[in-house]
Amino acid sequence: MNENLSNRGFRGQPRPQGQRGGFSEEELRNEIKNKLGNDYIDNILNFTKLESEKFIKMINNIKDFIKELTQDKDITSTKMRKIYELIKKSDRLDQLLLQIPYLAYMVGRETSVRSKNKLGKIYIIFKDVIEKAKDEKHIYNIKKFAEALVAYQKYYEKKS
Repeated sequence: MNENLSNRGFRGQPRPQGQRGGFSEEELRNEIKNKLGNDYIDNILNFTKLESEKFIKMINNIKDFIKELTQDKDITSTKMRKIYELIKKSDRLDQLLLQIPYLAYMVGRETSVRSKNKLGKIYIIFKDVIEKAKDEKHIYNIKKFAEALVAYQKYYEKKS
């Protein structure tokens, strides 16, 4: 067999970078840092305690990030609500950690590379933040961040 076939997608077209036609976690994480800032993990963990200027900047970054993710209807309000419900129902860190595999499953179910990459960014954000969370304040701030994502997703969702 030709060893280059694994690097080919539909009709022999070259696949995008990364594995299985998508981008690697590191490539997606770099895109997240470009949109939300290098300190996005700390900003989310301290979301409700950010200084005014930093909070406004973070909110604007979230709006731009979600606007980009929803422009092609790949991230629907149903998907975002499902993610929010998973986060919202977790009151302890161990419960929140158990949501990481389910979020990965949601990404894996996506059929298009574009959708998988966009939902993958959401997964990576929550995975990174949940793994760094240490107390109830962090859990509360993760929930508030998830709430902001849902709110702006609904705001920017295109109606057909």
